[in-house]
Amino acid sequence: MILPGGLDARKSSEDILCWDHPATAWLRDRIRDAVTAMTFDLLGAASLDVKDEMVAEGWTVTYAEGASLLPHVHHSTAIGGVYYIDPGDGDSGFLQLLDPRPGAVARDASPGAERIQPKAGRMVAFPGWVRHQVRATASKERLRICVAFNVGYRPAGGKCRR
Repeated sequence: MILPGGLDARKSSEDILCWDHPATAWLRDRIRDAVTAMTFDLLGAASLDVKDEMVAEGWTVTYAEGASLLPHVHHSTAIGGVYYIDPGDGDSGFLQLLDPRPGAVARDASPGAERIQPKAGRMVAFPGWVRHQVRATASKERLRICVAFNVGYRPAGGKCRR
């Protein structure tokens, strides 16, 4: 399917983290490790009191030459992120995290955007409310391939989607 707001970016179903495959299990573990570390960095020792169950969904996204994704947020999620499988070749575009504070940008207290270059094996996680976009790729020979994910929390014992 073509992503809403995506210009030639293609998205798989959102259940790939439920697949029974060693590579999927490895990725689920890395996402859990990253989110656990990020939660600890944000909450410190208070994060140890979080007893809610972590739930995640993930999907692949492929970008051909010229493909991009317009600014958006991942509402209804605590943490969003991406894991780069193959950045493509040449200028594969970048993830751009946008500062949500227009006053900070106007007063030069913020550069306005953080640019992150895709690199195979790189994982980037951020609060779900952070606006972000994917700049167009110039990769001609290979697709840029990544796994995007959302992580939320549900009271322990609730239905888990992994």
